[in-house]
Amino acid sequence: CTLTDPELIRFVNTHTLFWACNTKSGEGYKVAEALKAGIYPFLSLIVLKDNRMTIIGR
Repeated sequence: CTLTDPELIRFVNTHTLFWACNTKSGEGYKVAEALKAGIYPFLSLIVLKDNRMTIIGR
């Protein structure tokens, strides 16, 4: 399986959400603080586990 595999692309498109925001906005600032983002650009992988958002990768 490669990153260009149609099945993988379909899975990513139906099971993931990509979100970005400027930290100068109110929402972006609050999320950056909650995620303890210290260096930018910042990327994390968050999953829903037991009805809570959990960071599994930074």
